[in-house]
Amino acid sequence: MGKKIEMSHKQIKVIVLFIVSSMVSWVFSGSLATAQSGGGRFDFYPEYYRVHNVASNDVLNIRADSDSGAPIVGSFSPHAQPIEVLRREHNWGYVATGEQMGWVSMNFLTQIDLPKVGQSQLPVGLSCGGNEPFWGFRLGQSRVDFSFMGENDVSFKIDTAGGFAGYAGNNGFVQAGGTLSLFTAIFNANQCSDGMSDLDYGWQVDVVWNGEQGTQGYSGCCRMAVSP
Repeated sequence: MGKKIEMSHKQIKVIVLFIVSSMVSWVFSGSLATAQSGGGRFDFYPEYYRVHNVASNDVLNIRADSDSGAPIVGSFSPHAQPIEVLRREHNWGYVATGEQMGWVSMNFLTQIDLPKVGQSQLPVGLSCGGNEPFWGFRLGQSRVDFSFMGENDVSFKIDTAGGFAGYAGNNGFVQAGGTLSLFTAIFNANQCSDGMSDLDYGWQVDVVWNGEQGTQGYSGCCRMAVSP
């Protein structure tokens, strides 16, 4: 039998900060630096929009390619938002629909500014998750609601949220705590895939979480859900 090691809340935070500091250093020296040099697929996206100038009895078509003649693979309602655009080509935006990706005409989208978490650029409502094992969380204005397969859901109060000085684009971190401790580093990756679908995500997340199984780290993807 392994020996169970008990740690104080303060000790856990020190470990979490050390791990995340190392992780952030690696991330920004690698994938994010690539994006800054122009090699990033998303070029500091995502951006957020709502449907504009679509009649109440009509829909905005999502097409398989950035062409008005491409097959329709989905649609947005006339009031849908926030629509997460991962990149643009000419006057088309690359978006998620159901379990696949598609393209919408930017002529029918208008950009919106979403509420942010603390001092970060992270939008309130951002949903993140990963698999093997399955876990997920949602960013609220002041709390993080975390779920982990096989364990009770946990809600953490956000202590602080901000961005990384000296790095442009969409990136940020959230530190939250409660009876347990959670620290996340969220940043705009070149591309994030959940490994189980054909969806692309505009946000990548690395999480260090202390739960019933001890202190563990996870990597996953994040997106904003579209409301009708």
